[in-house]
Amino acid sequence: INTNVGSLFAVTKPIYKQMIRQRGGKILNITSVGAIRALPTSVHYATSKAAMIGFTKCLSREASNFGISVNAIAAGIFDTDLAHTLPERLLQMHEFWVSAGRLGKPEELAEYAAFMVSDRNSFMNGEVVIVDGGAVT
Repeated sequence: INTNVGSLFAVTKPIYKQMIRQRGGKILNITSVGAIRALPTSVHYATSKAAMIGFTKCLSREASNFGISVNAIAAGIFDTDLAHTLPERLLQMHEFWVSAGRLGKPEELAEYAAFMVSDRNSFMNGEVVIVDGGAVT
């Protein structure tokens, strides 16, 4: 829990203070679909990731007064070294749930993230965008 929530506060605080001084900026948190879709034996993980969503939504309200937007991506399982360390049963469940029928590519997640912090994204605030290949739908 401290890794996901404690570090979120520790990293965001100095950046947020700087953005307040600049009167603008964008904060993007990366959480997990584990916060939205419960998995067995993942209570601590899901709780910490859900806390990140609450943090995003609450901070977005406060930050909007300073021209700062705060959003999050709830990521599914992507084809990374970490994904290949997951238990086989979890990967099988993922394969069953995901309508895309594959793991996400890191570049795909990066494209969504790049858009969300770009100037083209000028109207979104306090949102959680699910990027999971259709697992939660």
